Amino acid sequence: MSLMRRTLIITAILLVVAGLIWEFGLVAICDGSYDLTVTVKSLSGSPIRAVSCEGLRNVDEARSRLEDLLPPETRLWSASAEPFTGQPLIVTIPVSFRESPLGRTWGDAQFRGLLVIVQYQDGDRMGKAIEIPHRRESRSVTVEFP
Repeated sequence: MSLMRRTLIITAILLVVAGLIWEFGLVAICDGSYDLTVTVKSLSGSPIRAVSCEGLRNVDEARSRLEDLLPPETRLWSASAEPFTGQPLIVTIPVSFRESPLGRTWGDAQFRGLLVIVQYQDGDRMGKAIEIPHRRESRSVTVEFP
């Protein structure tokens, strides 16, 4: 094999290795959050006095908290309105993922459960557990109560 051919092969291999190191070795770890807009509606027209929304790891965790209908445990991933004026609430939802220089992402995680609790003017309380869509699909949800 000629020296020129060997040099070209070695150069090509080094370029491929450098490209792989660049794509797989240089990774941005993104930990942050985004704002989820939550619109709450009463289908019956019964006036809602107060609303609280809390982001949780998954919808099963939100369902498990429906029995007690307790206010959010933390302000960090929740929002409340009392009195409720009908305006959407903004809930901060945590996210975490890794991204390569070429835009490939993996390990993409975000909270997927939302517990919404309403209290009507007459004192009755009701809750719903819903699944939060992935942030690329939608950054808003509407929750309707009877």
